[in-house]
Amino acid sequence: MIKGSWTQKPTYLGQSDLIVDLPGQPQVEFRHYASYVRINEDKSMFYWFYKAVKAPSKKPLLLWLNGGPGCSTIAKGALQELGPFLVTNDGSNLVFNPYTWSNVANLLFLESPVGVGFSYSNKSSDLENQNDEIIAKDTYTFLINWFIKFPEFKSHEFYIAGESYADVAVPMQSTRDSIMSMNLTEKIGDMWGGWRKWYYEGQIAGWMVEYVEGLSFITIRGAGHMVPTDAPGRALTIFSQFIKGGTLPNSTNTKI
Repeated sequence: MIKGSWTQKPTYLGQSDLIVDLPGQPQVEFRHYASYVRINEDKSMFYWFYKAVKAPSKKPLLLWLNGGPGCSTIAKGALQELGPFLVTNDGSNLVFNPYTWSNVANLLFLESPVGVGFSYSNKSSDLENQNDEIIAKDTYTFLINWFIKFPEFKSHEFYIAGESYADVAVPMQSTRDSIMSMNLTEKIGDMWGGWRKWYYEGQIAGWMVEYVEGLSFITIRGAGHMVPTDAPGRALTIFSQFIKGGTLPNSTNTKI
């Protein structure tokens, strides 16, 4: 729901998608945008884009996708997990999320595939005939057209992240087997093999293996299916260190 209007002359196409206010929205200084991007004459996909809380021109761009397939990225990822606004338990208000990933990146949430959330098609056959290849092509077309709306972000570092369906398609053991097949060199850990503990706020947050070639395989202790909801601080720490090219704390005294 968009309230109010934007009277300043747009400097780029995306400016017309600016959200001025939302019911129950806390006062914030960053800007956020929501609207449709046309895929073809029948399909349109809905997005919600939050500029980083501070210095968005210097932060990377992250595309977040929820899984299912069929789970709303707006309802889950944006408003229950890593977006800057969270819906209160009674649904009456929005509160600021101190663990939002927009602390370290510009966040782009996409309702995908077509038929999920506000993304739609005028042809029922588009909803009945979905597969990974079609979804990937639609997402690619979305990004090409979205960058026309926001050309200033073409030069930013770009990341894609998500949850759920990726876990089904590439389960943990298959991931480990794939990594092992690369014959990478494990760094020395403090446990079995190359595994070591990593810490968050003085406690063991999970276990990880680091490889000399630059790859890391990380687990989060006690996290459920929706990691940014179950372990928001640890999830933000992992993402923040990833985009900075850093590593996770290996003792209770290590500071990030």
